[in-house]
Amino acid sequence: MTRRFHCLILAGWMFCLLLGGAPSQNVMAQPPAADPFAPVDPFAPAGDNPGMDPNNPFGGPVEGNLFDPAAAPAAAAGQALGEILQPTDPFIEELRRYAAGSNAKLALAIRQAARIGNWKEVEDFLQILAGRKPSQAVLSSMANTIDGPLLARMRLQPKLSPESIKMIDQMRSAAQASASDNKILRQAILALKSPSVDLQLKGYRALFTGGDNAIAELVTAAVQPSPVVPREKLVPVLREMGPSAEHAIRQFVLYGAPELRAGALETLVLWDRKAALGDLVTALHAADATDKERSIAASTLAQDYKPLPSGKEAEQFLTGKLNDAVRLAKRTARDEKMKTIWVIGEDGKTITPQLATARLAAVQQAAVAAARLRPLSGLSLEAQRAALITDIDYAVQQDLLFGTDPKDFDSLRESYSADAFSLPQLQSLLSDSMDQRRDAATVGILRLLPADPQLVRSMSQDQTPLVDAASHPDPRVRYEASLLIGRTKMDEPYRGSSVVLRRWLEMAALKNRPTALVVQPRPAAAMRLEAMLIQQGYNVEIVPSVQEAALRVARGGDIQVIVATTDLPDLPPIELVDRIRRISLGANIPILFYGDDRAGTSNNSLSAPVRRIVPPRRTLDQDRYDVLLESLQLLNDDLEFVLFQPPIDVPVNRPDPQLEQRENYAAALEKVRAAVLKSKLDRNLSFFGLALGIDAHPIALTLQPETEGGIAQAEILRTSLEDLGFEFESVSDLAALQTRLEDRRPVHMVFLSASSAPEYARDLVNQIRETKEGAKVPIFFYGGSDDGLETARFESQLRRRHAISTPESFTSVMDAVNAAAALPPLDSDERKAYEIGSMSILSAVAQDPKQEFYDLRTNEIDKVLGAPSSGSNESHLAVLAGLGTAESQDALAELAANESVAQPVRMRAAERFAESVQRFGTRLSRDHVALQYQRYNRTNNEDIRASIGIVLDAMEKRVSSTN
Repeated sequence: MTRRFHCLILAGWMFCLLLGGAPSQNVMAQPPAADPFAPVDPFAPAGDNPGMDPNNPFGGPVEGNLFDPAAAPAAAAGQALGEILQPTDPFIEELRRYAAGSNAKLALAIRQAARIGNWKEVEDFLQILAGRKPSQAVLSSMANTIDGPLLARMRLQPKLSPESIKMIDQMRSAAQASASDNKILRQAILALKSPSVDLQLKGYRALFTGGDNAIAELVTAAVQPSPVVPREKLVPVLREMGPSAEHAIRQFVLYGAPELRAGALETLVLWDRKAALGDLVTALHAADATDKERSIAASTLAQDYKPLPSGKEAEQFLTGKLNDAVRLAKRTARDEKMKTIWVIGEDGKTITPQLATARLAAVQQAAVAAARLRPLSGLSLEAQRAALITDIDYAVQQDLLFGTDPKDFDSLRESYSADAFSLPQLQSLLSDSMDQRRDAATVGILRLLPADPQLVRSMSQDQTPLVDAASHPDPRVRYEASLLIGRTKMDEPYRGSSVVLRRWLEMAALKNRPTALVVQPRPAAAMRLEAMLIQQGYNVEIVPSVQEAALRVARGGDIQVIVATTDLPDLPPIELVDRIRRISLGANIPILFYGDDRAGTSNNSLSAPVRRIVPPRRTLDQDRYDVLLESLQLLNDDLEFVLFQPPIDVPVNRPDPQLEQRENYAAALEKVRAAVLKSKLDRNLSFFGLALGIDAHPIALTLQPETEGGIAQAEILRTSLEDLGFEFESVSDLAALQTRLEDRRPVHMVFLSASSAPEYARDLVNQIRETKEGAKVPIFFYGGSDDGLETARFESQLRRRHAISTPESFTSVMDAVNAAAALPPLDSDERKAYEIGSMSILSAVAQDPKQEFYDLRTNEIDKVLGAPSSGSNESHLAVLAGLGTAESQDALAELAANESVAQPVRMRAAERFAESVQRFGTRLSRDHVALQYQRYNRTNNEDIRASIGIVLDAMEKRVSSTN
C-alpha cells in the first residue's frame, strides 16, 4: 500500500475522530497561545554569541556545526547523537573563566592546565598573561602558585611557542629575584640583635622599605617556638608597620601549625593585650588548643579577670564580636579600594600577602571572628550556625564558584559538629542567611543543601524557606534554589510549585546579555537611551509607564538596571520606586533616573540603589548645528566639515527639556536619510529650515575662494545647501563677509573654505566674531580629505559663558552601584549555565507523568522554546514531546523533515514526536497531517524518508489503537 493511500485513510479516520469518535482529551483543540516558534531563538542567539554562525538559524557553532551538511555523513556513519551534541569539557570551561579573572586565578588556570597536559590551553593562558604586561612582583607571585618544578617542565614542552617560553623564563627569574630579596630581609632581622648600632640601623632601613614581604618575614620569625631574635625586639618593629601586621599575626594564632600558635599568641599579647582578648578567650576554651596556648591564655587573662571567663561567657562574648564584624562587613562597599589580606599556607608555617577589595577584607575579618568562635568546646547549635554562615559567606565572596563541587565543603564539615549539618539545622541555616540578607552565604548554603523533599514540602500554610528562596531578589539565589528544587524531583504538588515553574521558565529564557528596562513614554528619547544601553552590553526592553514596568519586573529575568525618565506619564518617580520595591524580584534592582531632581530620585542605599543622572546640558542651538552637520555629510561624501559654534549661554539651572523641538530635529534628520536613497532630482527638503526652527529658506553665506579647486568645492556645497532649502550667497573676501553679516536679511550660517584660513582657523573666526552679528552665527569650515581639517590648525573651541562641571555618566554610576552590591551581576557564563540547567529540569518534568502538577502548557513555555530550530538540543526535544500541543508536535515534525540538520537529530526529533503522540494523541491539524505525507512522497532522500516514516507510523499506530 502506498503512502498516498495511507494518507487518504488516515485523513478519513481523523475526520471521523474529530466528529466525536475518539476520547475528547486526544483531539480537543488547545487554547489559543502565542506562536512558540517565533523567529528569535532565546536558547541559541546567534547574533549575541560571538562563537555562533549568524547565518545559521539554529544558532550552531561556526565550525563543527551539527547542522552543517558536511557534518551529516559523519553522523550517518554511526556517530551517536550524544557524541555530536557533547559540549566542551566543563573543567576546561572553568579554567577559562579563571584565566579571565585576576592574576592569581590566571596562575591557577595555568597550573591546572599544565598538570593535565592541555598545552593548547597553557599556550592561550600564557598569551593572556603576556598581554597584561605584569610587574615583577606579580610574576613572582604567579611563579610561586604554579610551582618551580612544574615551570621547569613547562619550559621543555615543544608545543609551547617561543613567546610563551619567554613568559615562563620571566616568571622563574622573578621568583629567583624574590627569593634573594627574602634572604636580605632575613639578614636584616638578624641584624636587629646585633651589638652594632650601625648594623641595627641598616636592618631597620631594609625592613621598613620591605613592604608586605618584610611583614611576612618578621611575623614568621616572631611566631617561632624559639625565635632567633627575641620577640620583644621584633614586636616594636611590627607595630611601626601598622595594623596589617597585627592581622598577619592573628592568622598564625587561628590557622597556624600547632607548634606555632602559642608563639603567635605571645606575639599578639606583646602587640596589644586588649586587642588579643578574643584570641585569649578562644585559646582558653578551644577544644584543639595546646597546653601551652591554654597556659598563656590563663596567665594573661588572670591579670584582668578573676575568676576566668567560663565557656558560656566565652561563647556570648565571641558571638557578639562576630555580629559586630558582620555588620561592619555589610556596610563596607565592594568598591575598587584595595587592601592587603594575609593567607596562611597549606602547611600552616608560611604566610603570604594578597590584595583584595575593602569589602572582601572586611568579610575576612568577620571570618576571623567566626574562627575564634568555632573551636570552643560545647558550642551551641545557634552559635555554630552564625559561624558557619560567615565561613560560607567569605568562601563565596572569594570565589563565586565555591560549592559547585561538593568537595568544597569538606573542610567545613571537619570544623563543625555533625549536628550542624543535619537537615533541620541546614534549613535553619538557609532561613537565617535570608533573614540577614547575606546573599553570598545564601548561594553557598543552597549548594550545600541535599535534594530532599522535606526542604520543599510544607506542613503549614507557609512555603518552606527553600521555596521562598525561589522568589529572592538576587538572581543567583533564586536560580540556585530553583535548580535544587528541580533536582529534588517532587512527585506531588506543594505550596509554591507554580512559582518554581515560572522561575524555571525565567531561567530558560535567559539571554547572552543582561536586560536593561527603559521606562520612557517618548519614542525618540527611548531610542536614544536604547542606543546608549546597547553600547554598554545590555539587551534593552522599553515600556512607556510605571504600571507596565511593574508588570515586566514581576515576570522576572536578569534585569540588572531600570533606567527611567523623571517625566513619567502616569505616576511620579517616587511611586515607580515604591511599586518596583514592593515586588520581590525588584527589591534590589538598581534604578537610574534621567532628568530633573524630583522626590525619590536618589538614595544612599547600597543594596537597593536609586540614583539620578543629570543629562548633559545641551542647548537647542547645539542640537540644531549637529543635525545640520550630519545632514550635510549625508548629502555628499566629497566634503568634510569643522564647526566653530558661537558662545553658548548655558544657565546654571537646566532649562526646560524642549523635547518636542528636539524630536522635530530627529525627524528632520530621518527625512534627510530617506532622501539620500532617492535620486537627486526627487529630493524635496524645503521643510528643513522650518524643522530646525530658523527660517523657511535660511541663508548660508560662503567665502568664495578663487582657486579652481576651491570653486569646485563651493559648487558641491551650493548643491547640498540648496537641496536642504537654503539660499546660497557668496562673497570674495573677509571685508565683504563682515559687511554682509551686518546688512539686510540675517545670515543663519557661515561657510569658509579650508584654504581661506592661512594659519590657524580660530584666528579667522575671531576676526568674524568682532562684528555684532558675526558673534552670533555658527561658522563651518569645509574642504576635501586633503585639506587637513582633522589637524590642530582647525581645532574647534567651544566657548561658554558659564563653566559646566562634567556630568556623571551611566557607566560611572553603574560602576559605583555594582561595586556597592553584595554580589557582582551575573555574567554570560552563569546565565548560560542556569539556562542549560533549567532546560534539563523542564525536559525531565515534561517526560514524567508524576510531575504533571507542573502545568507546562498553561505557562507559555512555547515562548521560551522559540523557533523550531531550538529543538537542536536534546532537552528542548524532550520538552516539546512532553508538551503535547499542536504547536510542539508540529515543531518536532518540522525538525524531523529538515534537510539542513544532521540525520541523528532528525531521527531523535521523530522519536520524540512518536512519544508525544503515544502519550497525548495526534494534535496536528488535518492539513499538517497531509503535509507529512506530501513530504514523504516528494523526497528521494532515504535518510529523510526514514525520519518522516517514524512520524507517519506513530500517527497511523495511534489511529489503529484508537479504532
